[in-house]
Amino acid sequence: MLAIVFSAGHLSYAIAAQDVVRVLPLTELRAVPQAPDGVIGLLHYDNALLATVDLRLLLESTPCIRALSSRLIIVKITSPDRTAVRFALLAESVLNLIRVDRRLIAVKLTRAPFLGDILAMQDNAPQLIDIRRLLPDSIRNLYRVNLNEQPGSTENAPPR
Repeated sequence: MLAIVFSAGHLSYAIAAQDVVRVLPLTELRAVPQAPDGVIGLLHYDNALLATVDLRLLLESTPCIRALSSRLIIVKITSPDRTAVRFALLAESVLNLIRVDRRLIAVKLTRAPFLGDILAMQDNAPQLIDIRRLLPDSIRNLYRVNLNEQPGSTENAPPR
């Protein structure tokens, strides 16, 4: 398995590369008044507006530091009804793509069901995040894209 490693504060985390569509440099986002906690704006990407979630804000209740190594990670999850849901995740220190050969079983926390196994590596072993469990329904339901939709289609576009 390949994983993208990033930081949230002093801890390292990882997302399975199979869930990642693209990693982009930090850019301006469109503000979203009254957005759910964690949503910091909308990103225009591939003819769609993607809800952008601050990972550190969700994990530690502190906003990400916007630095040269901060990135927007575009992820896609498939829901049980086979609907593809894409989001942008703001993360700090997105610098590595690693091959995961071994995992250490982590303690399962009921308040943080998205935290997975610890990836067995040398320094500051990152903990795997299950994107499907990270986002609360209030965020996941903000924007959906049908799996059969072609880029540029307005079939499922939000109303104007």
